Amino acid sequence: MQRSKLELPLPDAMQHATEGEKADWHFGDEDEAAARFEQALENGTLEVRRGDSAVQAKAATIYLPSGDMELAAQQARALGMNTAAYLETVVRRAIHQKAAA
Repeated sequence: MQRSKLELPLPDAMQHATEGEKADWHFGDEDEAAARFEQALENGTLEVRRGDSAVQAKAATIYLPSGDMELAAQQARALGMNTAAYLETVVRRAIHQKAAA
């Protein structure tokens, strides 16, 4: 199965004459990138890259109490992460610790 890859060029920040140009570059193709991400997620070709390896990703929806979400958001901010990435890390760590026990 052919896997789609979202590869956007990452120019050196010094190539932008102004902060406005830099912001335009970073956010200019946001809709296209989001559409390609959603398409890859829907057709099962989304890959999560961790180091040199790629793993197939599957979507999951979880519902947490508001207090737990706020606590997770605070912990994520303290680590400089977004909440979703932090929750993924926490869940994966718990799964692997349980499997190793």
